[in-house]
Amino acid sequence: MSSESVSFPAPALHGLPLASFVENSLRVKGLHGALAVLNATTPYRLTGVYRFDGGMVRSVALFDRKNPHLTVGVDVLWQDSYCRLTAEDGARCEIVDAPQDARLTTHAAREAVLAYVAVLLAMPDGTPLGTLCHYDLQPVTPPLGVFEDLEAAVPAIERAMWAMLDRAPVAV
Repeated sequence: MSSESVSFPAPALHGLPLASFVENSLRVKGLHGALAVLNATTPYRLTGVYRFDGGMVRSVALFDRKNPHLTVGVDVLWQDSYCRLTAEDGARCEIVDAPQDARLTTHAAREAVLAYVAVLLAMPDGTPLGTLCHYDLQPVTPPLGVFEDLEAAVPAIERAMWAMLDRAPVAV
């Protein structure tokens, strides 16, 4: 499916760069609100933030265009996640049509999540933290600039994640 054939809302940025708009949305509406802003710039149904946690990839926040009240997705085994591919690449991952992607012939998600684009989130010391991603249950051709938009949002999303981790209870 071509991104030109999909209609999706574009946010009114009011002359602000996308990074500033995401930062403002994050401050006013929280992580879910910031993801809604990012999602509105793409044809993808879902936009999420996921955190690496040992053998798991944890859903931190999710915006689903078809279910905007949903705020978090499901956690996924590291081996079964597309986020793992992003971490292994060290920067980004793109999947246009999973069943047609030679890298995914035995991947657990290839029949469910058909399209995925993601960038890596990191801790202040550069350690991989998770991903910021768009994904869909149908094939999607990534629109021009999708990675640049995700990367523009990374600093604000990373700071929000660091703040969440600082406030997380310490296991005893």
